[in-house]
Amino acid sequence: MAVKIITDSISDISAEVAEMHGIEVLPIEYLIGGTYISAFDLTVDALVKWIRENKRTPDLRGISVDTYRKTFEKYVKQGMEIVCFTTGSLTVSNYSCALHASTLVPAGNIHVIDTHQISTSIGIMAIKAADMAKSGESANSIAIRFERSMSKFRQYGLADSVEFLEYSGHCPKIVAFGSNLLNAKFEFSVYDDQKFDVKYIGNSMSKALPTYFKDVFKNLTAIDPKKVFMTHTFSDEDYFAELYKKVLGLNYFEEIIVCGASLHSTSLYGSSGISVAYQLK
Repeated sequence: MAVKIITDSISDISAEVAEMHGIEVLPIEYLIGGTYISAFDLTVDALVKWIRENKRTPDLRGISVDTYRKTFEKYVKQGMEIVCFTTGSLTVSNYSCALHASTLVPAGNIHVIDTHQISTSIGIMAIKAADMAKSGESANSIAIRFERSMSKFRQYGLADSVEFLEYSGHCPKIVAFGSNLLNAKFEFSVYDDQKFDVKYIGNSMSKALPTYFKDVFKNLTAIDPKKVFMTHTFSDEDYFAELYKKVLGLNYFEEIIVCGASLHSTSLYGSSGISVAYQLK
């Protein structure tokens, strides 16, 4: 039986990559100007402008039980099994809503997985699951494999400043204040339950990039070589291109997947940021 992979828009998966891998991406919503706006209808420019004016990230509204139910029903009626990867339950209510919705579609074989993660980490999980589905694995097999390997996924970001990390509550204000004065660039690691480890690595992107690359791939042989997932925000194409060439030059990964960062990732590291995610062996 065919398997459908479903996730949400925090995953950093672009429409093009979602179509290529057969993944359904459902949009969360952002409270902007007193109105909740779908992630598919809100521009990056508008989000960045709102955050800078309000000095905080906007409130989020997760995907409703009804939306999940209708989505699940659509694929179950097509005779498909489902594996749904949700953003970590500490960020939005997607996990609980998807789990509830799965009970409302009793005819379906539906597995809902709380990734305990955000952004690029979720994206690579969903993409790898989609490949397993194409190779003929069942929903049960895919879900079990991910439940056992969840702790092996890693995500590393590079931010032009800690301004947006401060607004989202992931960086103390006193650190952000001093760092912004120094034009500091920061590397951050994301762990289970959206915990951040932030580290200063230079006062320019050109100086920070080599350190970031070295840190992210320092234990290369411990990384699963099948895939690496890389994302960037809209103003960092030049530095991202340099990083991409370095990763390509490793001659290690079978596939390098590239997407523009989602609105949620942009809300964390602003208009200039890079993120890399992969799975350990």
